[in-house]
Amino acid sequence: MAEAERLDALCALHSLPELAQAIHSEGGPDSAVPIQRHSVERLVGELSGLRSLLDGAGADLLEWILVRFQMENLKVLLRACVAKAPEPVWRESLVALPRHLDWNAPALAAAGSPAAFTSLLPRGSFRKRIEKAWGERGATPRLFFLEAALDRFYFEELLARVERLTGDGVAAVVAMVQQEADIFHLMLVARGRFDHGLPAEQLRSLHIPGTQLPRARFAAMLRDPDPPSAMRRALGRVLDELPRDRGAPQAASTPRSSDIEALAWNRFRRLANRAFRQGPVGVGAVFGYTGLRRLEAANLITVSEGLRLGLEPVPLRARLIPRGSLEVAHV
Repeated sequence: MAEAERLDALCALHSLPELAQAIHSEGGPDSAVPIQRHSVERLVGELSGLRSLLDGAGADLLEWILVRFQMENLKVLLRACVAKAPEPVWRESLVALPRHLDWNAPALAAAGSPAAFTSLLPRGSFRKRIEKAWGERGATPRLFFLEAALDRFYFEELLARVERLTGDGVAAVVAMVQQEADIFHLMLVARGRFDHGLPAEQLRSLHIPGTQLPRARFAAMLRDPDPPSAMRRALGRVLDELPRDRGAPQAASTPRSSDIEALAWNRFRRLANRAFRQGPVGVGAVFGYTGLRRLEAANLITVSEGLRLGLEPVPLRARLIPRGSLEVAHV
């Protein structure tokens, strides 16, 4: 797995073809977007293989994790519909998925409006959620809320499925799933409320029950006057520490959303690593490994993008998970 010293070595490469050779021994694409898509498709293939080895609640949970990739494809198509993007633009961002997770991509991308887009979806949960978002937000809801409604639906079902698990390591897997749902909550506050100034009452309606940030605490974070005040409420629940501007006194610091998110994913990695290593067999090992592989794929995408932009090794390495170069304020 690409982590630790191996990630250091990948960041020190000089070109995308070198990266392709290093991570795809069987050969593969050597430009940024195809490398990124190939990395995700390899992950999907591996998780699909793991899915075939499970049964019962474990199989159901891993199947829903695969649905996450289906949902991300749906977001790509929704954005293409809104922006009226030509097919070459959106096509390269789609990830190839098993047939049962596929969409009628050309029809959806070419829909004349989000309402027409919704009417083309197969009847089922995704369509219901987007229709519900239309009803709650009025005639022309922001794309942000349509996508957030999909995310909320995904995490609600993920939490429901993890609660049905039995066997060794279940508590560690529950902690991982709660953390990922709470990263969604954290970004609603950091990006939605403070970066984009979206109304707190609308964001509050996106809360997901059953996590480490209950509704009252989430609502209080949305009411807080600044990001540091809000993020302190997440300490020990979603964040192990707070980011702080280099050289700035803690009271004067305003952490960037990207740094907050990185520290939250650091915690997810810690939880996934704990789940994976606490026992050689059982659901903890399976889903801990799944979480670590997802982070590896995300890191490889970041490395490919950094090489495309010509970043030097040190600043590129600082963008990866675990994010080790952040100055933190321990509270």
